[in-house]
Amino acid sequence: MTSFLSERNMTPVLYSRYSLITSIALMARKQNLQPLLDVQQNHLGLVMGVGNSLDTAALGILGFSAAVFIFGLDTALDNPWWLWLPLVVTLMTSIAVAVYAVWPRAYRGASVDLEVYPHYFTMPEEALLLQLIADTQNAVKANEVINRKKTRACIFSILLAFTGLALLLACIIKV
Repeated sequence: MTSFLSERNMTPVLYSRYSLITSIALMARKQNLQPLLDVQQNHLGLVMGVGNSLDTAALGILGFSAAVFIFGLDTALDNPWWLWLPLVVTLMTSIAVAVYAVWPRAYRGASVDLEVYPHYFTMPEEALLLQLIADTQNAVKANEVINRKKTRACIFSILLAFTGLALLLACIIKV
């Protein structure tokens, strides 16, 4: 592999486990990598935007569950315990899961602490761009994992909230 790199006037550099190691050897020496970095950073911004949207959705679910819970306490406690206890447990669980979904998480950005990694200042431009692309890919993958957890929590909270609403209707009808 070293001969392949030396033929193209490139130096082998390890960026990270999510880096473009296979692509580095295939790239021309003077290829402009800035558009690729821009696309990756745009993708990172979209992933962070999804996280904000999930927070908004979870807050809406939290409000809905709390409203149904308050109305349920006012209405359903006159019923036998076997009707209102599942209602209270379901809605409290929905509220707890929605709070879990909204709970602040440490999203990763593509920037680095230059005091910790001062070698970024001395890197050649192409190597720096490749490293920033790899850093951005790492951040995207880490943030997508956070968003998947939030999405699952939102879906579970919605299901619990509507189950609680159905139980409340059963308490009102006095099944």
